[in-house]
Amino acid sequence: MMSTYLQSLRKRYHWIDLTHVIVLLAISAGVTYYFRESAMMLHEPFAIDSTFNVINLIATTLIYGVPFTLGAVILWNTKFAHQNLIESIVSSKNIKRVYLERLVISSTISFLFMVGICIVGYVMKGANIIYLPTILLSALIVSYILNIMTFSLALFVDSPALTILFGTGIFSLFAFQLGWSPFSALSETSLYAPYHLFRYLAWILTGYQFSNEHLMEDYVGIAIQPLSMVGPLLAWVLLSLLFVYVSMYFIQEGLPRWEEEQHTWDKEQSSAEVFQTNKLFTVNNRRKMLAVGIIILLVSIAAFNVFTTSSQNQIPEDLILYRSPENGEIIELGSWRYNTVDVTATQISNADGWVLSVTVLEWGEYGGGDGLDIRYRFLVLSLFEFEAMNQTERESVIVSIAHGITPEHPTGGTGTHTSLEGADTYLWAIQITDSANANATYSIKIYIDLYLHPE
Repeated sequence: MMSTYLQSLRKRYHWIDLTHVIVLLAISAGVTYYFRESAMMLHEPFAIDSTFNVINLIATTLIYGVPFTLGAVILWNTKFAHQNLIESIVSSKNIKRVYLERLVISSTISFLFMVGICIVGYVMKGANIIYLPTILLSALIVSYILNIMTFSLALFVDSPALTILFGTGIFSLFAFQLGWSPFSALSETSLYAPYHLFRYLAWILTGYQFSNEHLMEDYVGIAIQPLSMVGPLLAWVLLSLLFVYVSMYFIQEGLPRWEEEQHTWDKEQSSAEVFQTNKLFTVNNRRKMLAVGIIILLVSIAAFNVFTTSSQNQIPEDLILYRSPENGEIIELGSWRYNTVDVTATQISNADGWVLSVTVLEWGEYGGGDGLDIRYRFLVLSLFEFEAMNQTERESVIVSIAHGITPEHPTGGTGTHTSLEGADTYLWAIQITDSANANATYSIKIYIDLYLHPE
C-alpha cells in the first residue's frame, strides 16, 4: 500500500528532480552545521534551557534561507517546472490551485527539514518533549510565510541563478542587519527578521515565564511580552497576501513566455521576451529594477548604520553614569569592581534602558581557551547592602553573565537593558573570571562604560 502510494506521488511529481531536492537538503544541513556552535550559546542552566537551544539550532535554517530559496527555484524556475506549470494550468484552468499545490510541496520540504534539525537538537540536548508541538507549529507558520515570499521572488526574476543570488542576499540582509545569533536582538525591531520571528514565536508559545524582565534579557536577548509578536506577525501576514497577489500576476504574465520557451529551448537564442504584455515591465527590466533596489537598500542601510553608530558614540553627558579613564583601569580576576550612582527621574524620562559595557584592553596572563566571563548587573541596591554580602549572595543578585570574551571579541555586557525601576540609587558591579580557571587571579586592564541609552 505504501509503495503504491509513493509510486503514485513519484508519477504525479516526476518533474521535480530528486537530485535538486537532495542538494537543497545537503546545503541546508551544511549551513546549520556551520552555525551549530553559535546556536548553543545558553551556558547558564535554567528550567528549559535545552529547549531554547533546540529552537536556536532550528533558527539557523533562516540565516541564509537556503531551503526556501532553492525550493522556489525547483518549483518555479526550472525547465521542467515551467513545462508542468503550463500543462497543469491548461488542464485545470485554475492557477490558484496549482500555486497552492506547489506552496504545500515547498513548505512540506522546508518544514520536514526543520523537523529533522529539531530531532537532531532533541537528541543532542535532551530537550523536554512537551514543548515539541509548539516548536513545530512555529516552524510550520514561518515556513509557509517564507515560501510565499521566495515564490514571488522566483516568479519576479524568473531565473534560477538570480533567485538564488537575490534570495540569499535578502535573507542575509535580514540576518546581519536585525540579528543572526541568540543574543543579537537589540530591540523589538529584530522580531521582524525571520530568524528572530521564529525564535521568539516558538519561545512565546512554550508558555515559559521568566521571573523578571532582566532574566529574560539575559537568556533570550530582549524582554518581550506575547503582544510584542502581534506587530511582526501581522506585518508578515499582510506581506504574504501581497506576495500571493503578485505571484498570481506573474504566473499569468509568464505563461506565454514559458510556452514560447518550450518551443525555443533547444535553439541557440531564445525569444524569452516575446508576448510580454508590458514592454516596460519585462523580465530583464524587473531583474534590473530588483538589483538596483537592493543596491540602494544596502547603501541606505550602510549610511544609516554609520549615522546611528556615530550618534551612539555621542551619548549626552547627563546620561553617562560612569566611564573608566581613557587608558582603562586595572582589575584582578575574581575581584569585584562596583559603585553606586544616583539616577534621576529626568534621566529616566530621556532613556529607554541602560548599557553596561566592559572591554578588555590588556590581557595579562590570559592563556587562551574559551575566554573570560563577565558577571555584571545594574540594580537598586545600596553600597552598604552589597558590601555586607558574601560571595554566594553577591552572585545570587549579580546574575548577568557575558561569556566568551576573547582578544577577537574583547567586549561583553553590551545591549540595552530595559529593567529600570525608577529614580533611585543604583549599584553597578562587575566580576571577571577566566572560564578555563575560575580561581585565576591575574590582572588585566579593562574599560568600563555605563550609561543610560537615549530614546
